[in-house]
Amino acid sequence: MGLGSEKGITAQLNGIKELLGPDRINYNALFLGQHDALNCQPELIEESAVKAYSGIGLDRSVLVGRYLFLFGSVDSLLQARPDVWSRLEGLPYSIYVNIGLESGHQQTLDAIRKPLGADRVMDAFDRMLEINHSQCICI
Repeated sequence: MGLGSEKGITAQLNGIKELLGPDRINYNALFLGQHDALNCQPELIEESAVKAYSGIGLDRSVLVGRYLFLFGSVDSLLQARPDVWSRLEGLPYSIYVNIGLESGHQQTLDAIRKPLGADRVMDAFDRMLEINHSQCICI
């Protein structure tokens, strides 16, 4: 059972429910996907977020607002299907995506041993700006 499978997601949600118990009402945010949630199929991201919303009780939180946090890589941002953004916008959360750009300077990327070209980082930065201007998602 993989962590990204439907059974794996259900098991993780049940584990969270058990861990937090009645204190779940004090939580209003969800973090998905370890280091690169955008590398998942949009359907899986959406399904996981919806299941967690009611499944762990985020819908009953006493705190104001509901938040979804995801990490993504340069490659997953640039390769993301267009429907990922509309699916995320349809969720009952404020969405925040952190993309690990690191640097737009090739010598710095080489020094920190990032297997990226500065041109890809700059393309990702441009894509982030485009999404931020056209969607209700903060990247």
